Amino acid sequence: MPLTDDETLLNSLRLPRELAVDPGLIAAPPSKKGAKSREEEPFVHCTVREFLAGVAALDGAREVAVWVYLLRAERLAPDARQLPLSNEALAGWSVSRETKRRALQKLSEAGLIRVKQAKGRSPRVAILRGRA
Repeated sequence: MPLTDDETLLNSLRLPRELAVDPGLIAAPPSKKGAKSREEEPFVHCTVREFLAGVAALDGAREVAVWVYLLRAERLAPDARQLPLSNEALAGWSVSRETKRRALQKLSEAGLIRVKQAKGRSPRVAILRGRA
């Protein structure tokens, strides 16, 4: 069964076990025999302005990790208008659901993102350009 776009994005954002804060929280990525990795080591590519806009709106490293995760997700899925942000995805970054909720609220209030939340579903986040 082929992966959905959300599953593909989630798999591309998983940190390797050796880079995770708690390796037990990260599922092993699906193996693709003969497939070449797009990157040797995970990295974040964003402008200094984007990064600092999030830092100014947030309190603490874990909240900033949510912003960095979103910037990374956007770069890996440039055609996605909204990015899924599951608790599972952020667990490997040592971000709790409460921290995720606070960070999303602060980023939204700062005008950096728009969040759509359906009951019982992961929020879908759009990064707003021109504000970061």
